Amino acid sequence: MNVSLSSIQLWTCLLFAGSAVLLITGAAWPLIVMLRRKDAELEQQNTQYARELYRRDRETEGDVKTETSSSSQQDGPENGDDTESVNFAMLLLALQDIGRRVSMNLDMGTLIPTIISSAKASLKCGECSVYFWNSRQKTLTPALPTRSREQSSYVPSPQRGMTAWVIERRQILTRKAIEDDYNLRELLEAESNLPDAIAPLAVGGELLGLLVIDKAEQDAATFVRLLYILANTYALGIKNAQLFSRIEEMARRDGLTGLLNHAHFQQELQTQSDAATTKGAPLTVIMGDVDHFKQFNDRWGHQAGDHVLREVARLWQAVLPDYAVLARYGGEEFICALPGDDLSRGVELAELMRAELESYPMDFEGEALRVTSSFGVAELGQPAQSTEDLIRCADEALYAAKEAGRNRVAGSSHSLAVTVSRKEA
Repeated sequence: MNVSLSSIQLWTCLLFAGSAVLLITGAAWPLIVMLRRKDAELEQQNTQYARELYRRDRETEGDVKTETSSSSQQDGPENGDDTESVNFAMLLLALQDIGRRVSMNLDMGTLIPTIISSAKASLKCGECSVYFWNSRQKTLTPALPTRSREQSSYVPSPQRGMTAWVIERRQILTRKAIEDDYNLRELLEAESNLPDAIAPLAVGGELLGLLVIDKAEQDAATFVRLLYILANTYALGIKNAQLFSRIEEMARRDGLTGLLNHAHFQQELQTQSDAATTKGAPLTVIMGDVDHFKQFNDRWGHQAGDHVLREVARLWQAVLPDYAVLARYGGEEFICALPGDDLSRGVELAELMRAELESYPMDFEGEALRVTSSFGVAELGQPAQSTEDLIRCADEALYAAKEAGRNRVAGSSHSLAVTVSRKEA
């Protein structure tokens, strides 16, 4: 059983690690084919394990019953659980459906409800909660908002009691184990209303979160073993979803600056344009271009050019409001969409960025760099009627700012005329 779970974890981690490169380069289809083939191979492997375990159970069933009877007479009924024959084959077969549902669900919004519902059904428990672990802040946050009628009486605390014990040791802990073990009795004193069990959700030594189970039928001999298998399956599913989300975000972002890339900005702009048209609200675009950017590469090398682009991106992020949609449009060009802002507000923000960049102390390896930018601003409907027209108008305004001497802001007016302005220092 452990071999099977380890194989699943190993192959899944390898496949998702490789998927970062494949998805970003647009070659995701071979990965999908490989995932499907590997999933089929793992399913066949688990079925073989199940059949072998079932065969062994049948062969040893008579001996186990004899040993159980003898042990009950000699040691009493409390040792019955240790000798009870458990059909792991049927357990594995029943868990295959859960494994498939979890492993192929890469959307955290639907994965967590799947985890909770399958845990409740499999463990026959009344309450189940998932918490995400933040290793830097040492905090736990609920994976889903808890409705008032589902509010659990137990709130895990990473600093004390049962939760702290599980986080530190990365092991499952049950309330029954605490009650039966004298060395764990202090956990009862640290907290009240302990849940039936807490299981760590960990992959490769990395703690992702906790699975908290309460109001469960713990009389079943398979409870802890089933919880162990489910926790491993759920942890792997959460890790896969996190990796996939990270890969998707990497595909959306420019690798150098961390801003949105060209393609995803176009998508975001269209979304904002549709919303602005529906609401009758303004939408403005600012396009900026670093002046004489080629000289930084030619004089100090491409590392200097990269440094300039990163610093310019930071300045855009610092100056523009939180609702602005920022992107590196290409080369040394940057762009942003300002939902709810008109042309005059866009020109005001562009001028603020221009002035800040002009006075921004930027150096590279001890060399002081003088960096300026030119900006073009356009508003949807003034006169642009589409996202393509909006970007074209902003680009024309930017060109006018360049022609006027650079380090300027130009706004595209309703009459297609371009107004160029610069506040002298």
